[in-house]
Amino acid sequence: MRCVITGAGQIGTQLAHDLTAAGHDVTVIRRGGHAPEGTALVRGDAGDREVLQQAVRGASAIFHCIHSSYSAAAWERDLPHREQAVMDVAARADVPVVFPESVYAFGLAARDLREQDVRERVPYEHGRHESDPQAQEAADSGLTAASAPSMASAKDSPIASPVPASPLGHVRARLLAARAAHPARTLSVVAADLLGPTAAPGTSVFLSLVLEPAARGRRAWVMGDPDSPRSATYIPDLTRAMIVAAQNAQELAPYGDAVLLTPSLPPLSQRRMAAEAVRAAQAVRAAQAASAHEAAAHGEAAARGEAAVHEAASAAEAANRNSISVGAAAGAPAVTGIPRWVFRAAGIASPMARELGRQHYLWADRAVIHPGRLTAEYGLEPASWEHVLREWACMRAAR
Repeated sequence: MRCVITGAGQIGTQLAHDLTAAGHDVTVIRRGGHAPEGTALVRGDAGDREVLQQAVRGASAIFHCIHSSYSAAAWERDLPHREQAVMDVAARADVPVVFPESVYAFGLAARDLREQDVRERVPYEHGRHESDPQAQEAADSGLTAASAPSMASAKDSPIASPVPASPLGHVRARLLAARAAHPARTLSVVAADLLGPTAAPGTSVFLSLVLEPAARGRRAWVMGDPDSPRSATYIPDLTRAMIVAAQNAQELAPYGDAVLLTPSLPPLSQRRMAAEAVRAAQAVRAAQAASAHEAAAHGEAAARGEAAVHEAASAAEAANRNSISVGAAAGAPAVTGIPRWVFRAAGIASPMARELGRQHYLWADRAVIHPGRLTAEYGLEPASWEHVLREWACMRAAR
C-alpha cells in the first residue's frame, strides 16, 4: 500500500513508523522539519493542491494528521481549507482520506460515547450522492466546513449527529459535517486524550498533568474531577485503527463517510492513573537498581572465583525483592482538581487557558469511549495500562 501522510506530529510520526515497519511505501507532506525515518518527504503545505496532487499520484490512502494551536480561532483559520483541499484531491484520485478525530464535536455525549447501527442508505458510488441532490450540489459547489455545517448527506456515520458544547467542539462538528458532505470517501477515527511513545508533554494532558508530577513525587493538579472514570487512547492503538480503516475503507464507509471509535484503554480516574504511574516508575527504578547490583556483584564474583557466583546472584535477587516491596509500600500520590475559576482567571491573558476552561464540561464528569466496529468486526483491542505505563516509565528513565 502506498500512503500519504500530511503532518508529522505525535500521530503522523507514529503512523509513519507503523506503516514503514509493515513494508508500506510512505510519503509525508510537511512544511518544515525532517521526514520520519524510512519515508519520502514532500516539502509543502497540506492546503496546496499542486503539492497534494504530486504526492497522491498512485497512492492508496491519505492520512490527514495536521493540527494547529489550541484555539478555536486558530482551528477555524488553519484547518477547514486544508481539509477541503485534501478531500478535493482525494476525490479526483479516488482514494480514501482517514482523519484522527477528537471527542469534542460530541459535547455531553462524550461522557459515554458509543457507535450506533448504520442506517440504511443508497450505496455510495464514485463520489455521487444520488439519494440526496442537496448534498451533491454542496459538494459540487465546493462548500467548505465553515459554510456547510449542517448539510444533509447520503453518506452515513455510525455515531449520532454531533451536538457540540464549546467553541472547539463547534469547529470539530463543522469539520465532520464537511467530510460527510464531500464526495471523497472519508473515515474519521475518534480518540480520547493521548498517551504513547510519541506523545508530546505540551499536548498530552495526562502526561503533563498526571503521570509526570506523580512520578516526581509532586502533587498532580488535574483537570476537572480527579475521581471520574476517563478513557485514554494509546497512540499506536489509534494509528493501527487508522490503518485498518484505510485498508477497509469501502466496507467501513459504503456510503462514503464513517465515524469510528478507536479501541481505547479501560477507563481510569486521574487519581488511579497517578497511582499506577508511581507504581510503574518505581518498578522500573527497582529493576534498574537490581540489574546494576547484579552486574556489579557478578564482576566482583568473577574476581573472587566461580564459587562466589551463586552468592552474588542470591544477593541481587534479594535486592530486587526489597526494592519492589519498598515501592509497593509507598503512599498514594496527592491529586487535586483545578477549580474552573482558575482557567477563567488565567484565560484573561492566555488563549489556551481560556479554551481549557470552555472544555471544563468534558472534565467535570466521566468521559468514556466504548468499543465499536473496529473491535467487534476487525478484532482490534487496546493495549493494557500495564504496557502503556511501563513503556512510559522506561522511556522516562532513559532520558
